[in-house]
This record gives sequence, structure tokens and C-alpha cells, in this order.
Amino acid sequence: MLVTCLALTAASATAAPRDALATLEGVRAHARAHHPRLTAARATWAAAEARVVPARTPPDPMLGVSLRSMEREVGVGVSQSFPLAGKRGLRAAAASAEAAAAQAVAAAAAREVVAEATAAFAEWWYLHQARVVAMAQLELVQQLEGVARARYRTALAPFADVVRAQVEVGRAEDEVRTLEELLPAAAARLNAALGREVREPLPPPTELPDPVFKGELEAEAANPELEALARQQEAAARRLELARLIRVPDLTLGFEVTHNREMRRSGVGVMAGINLPIWRDCCRNEVVEAAAKAEAAAAEVRAKALEVAAGARLADFRLADARRKGGLIADRLLPQAEQAVTAMTAAYRAGEVSFADLLETARLGQELRLALARARADAVGAWAELERLAGGPEGERQVGHE
Repeated sequence: MLVTCLALTAASATAAPRDALATLEGVRAHARAHHPRLTAARATWAAAEARVVPARTPPDPMLGVSLRSMEREVGVGVSQSFPLAGKRGLRAAAASAEAAAAQAVAAAAAREVVAEATAAFAEWWYLHQARVVAMAQLELVQQLEGVARARYRTALAPFADVVRAQVEVGRAEDEVRTLEELLPAAAARLNAALGREVREPLPPPTELPDPVFKGELEAEAANPELEALARQQEAAARRLELARLIRVPDLTLGFEVTHNREMRRSGVGVMAGINLPIWRDCCRNEVVEAAAKAEAAAAEVRAKALEVAAGARLADFRLADARRKGGLIADRLLPQAEQAVTAMTAAYRAGEVSFADLLETARLGQELRLALARARADAVGAWAELERLAGGPEGERQVGHE
């Protein structure tokens, strides 16, 4: 299936930020460079590549010493085994496929790390925005409380309006405190996504870029997790071929130099031999095991392909839905709500509407501002997931500017 391949653009100032971790681009670059999970994945990849040469190398030669007491003879010999029927080539092919799988796993790990850092930054940004909105709402309801008090002093409004305003002020203060207490937890998540200690300080986030469409590609063709499973399937197929050759014996050739001390003469002997794979049950079960692993690897590829396709569709929908909601709120609903608050305040001063209607309108404005911030953060989170499933190599698509 085709899904959207995306990049981020920012409408904020183009000047470089004072602290890189205050920007999404800086956070993503730091995660790619410093997260210990990527160090582990690259080390695992290096270890898998190091197994390729030993896999295609013949077994070590054997050096032996023989003593024959009856003839008082001493011999020194060297022998070398040679796997037949292309066994070394199959071992090397399996090891190469496993190294390619480890490389793809490292690429998938890079995407996952960048996606988590992106989502964590988006949530960090949202909580800062929610705190700003909550503080603005607190300031607004405090002003409305003043309006209610002024009308009560002139006997134009009941004392119930003052009480209702005070309750609303308390609720707004509690929201501000809740968000302030939640910020350290969000900072801990972001620090962990960056590979830093969770208590390290973070700068406040700058403006969050907006995801934009940048063409199309197939998630199944670009996903490194699928690539890793495909390479593991290839390695399992080579291991199965190798297991089916277990009944083919290996050839051993050697020579020996002997010296007879009693007869005072030396000689050279040659030898040839093969191993005898006589344990039928053992041979049969090795083939059964290899076949089961190959079947499991093929099934995992099919299952992951379905998972990636479904995940890409869902992330694509979430991104489009968040962008639609954000555009609706920013372009229509929020300006109307702000105008409504101004009009309702004037109408309340004139005694034309109730204080309850005024508070409901004020709450609507706060809810819309929060919904706008939530939609922008959700859009970036969905973009990060879509990029993880179908983005550029190692999740390293850069943040750009229009």
C-alpha cells in the first residue's frame, strides 16, 4: 500500500536557537548521536559482521604426536578437515545474511529512538503550551471575578456570581499546579529518549514544527524491521540447506613424519579419512529444527508486513485527522470563541447574560486552545510513527523550512 512520506517545516524564526535541545531538530540529532540503544545495536551489528570470516574459514588443522613403545617409534603429523558439498559456502551465506539482518536491526533501532524522542518532545511542548493556556485562563477568571464583585457591590449581580467566580479561580489554580507537577515527568521521558539522566535539566521548548506532505512511498519496502526479518529468513533458509547436508561426511587429509630410534630410520606417511554421521536420530532432528526455524522466520516476515501496513495506515489517518482538527480550530473556532468571550463579558456588564453563560464561554475558549495544542502535538507524534514505519534511512529525515 502507498502511504505518505513526510518532512517537518517550521514557521518560527530561522535564527539558530541558543540551546539545541530546545528544538525538535536538535533533540532528534542528539538522540541519534548519544542514545545507548544505538550503541548496543551498532556493536551487535559489528559482532555479526565479524562472524562472516570465521564461517567461511576451514577448520583449524590438527597437529598430533604419536609414540609406539614396541617399535620405539615417534611420529609427528598434521591433518586438515575439508567440509564437502559446499558447507562452508552455506555457513558463510548464513552468516552474511545474519550480519545484514543486524544492520537492518540497527537501522530500525535508530528509527525507533528518533520516533520516541520526537513524540517525547511533542508531549513536552504540549505541556508547556497547556501551562501557558492554564495561566491565561487563571488570569481571565480572576478578571471575571473582579467584574462579578464590582456588579455585586452595585447590587447589579447576586453574591452567587462572586462565589461561582471564586470556585472557577480555584479550579484554574489547580490546573496550573497539576501541569507544573507533571512537567518533571515529561522531562524525565524526554531525557530518557535522549539517552540522558532523567533528572538533567532541559530548556523550555521552542515552537513545534508542523508536519507537511513530501510525496509517497511504500512502507513495506522502506521498513528496516521487515528488512531484518527478511534477512533472518534468508539465513534460516541457508541453515536448513546446511542441516540437510549433515549426512554428507567431511574429508580429512594428513601426513605424518616418523622416526624409528631402534632402526635409526625415518619415514613419511599419508592418511585420509571421513567422519561417520551414524546417529540418525540426531541428524534427523537437526533437520527438523532447521526447518521449523525457517518456517517461523517466513511467518514472522508475513506477520510484520501486516503489522507495518496497518500501522502506517493508522498513523496516516491520525496525522491527517490532527491536521484537520488543528486547522479547523485555528482558522474558525478559536477566533470565534475569543470574540464570544469579549461579547459575553460586555453583555454581562450590561446585565444581558448570566454569569454562568459567561464562564461557560470562557471555558470553551480554554478548551479550544488546549485542543489546538493537542492537535499539533498529536500531528507530530503521528508523523514520527509514520516516519518510523516508512520514512528515510535510519529515521534520519531532517527537519526543513519552507
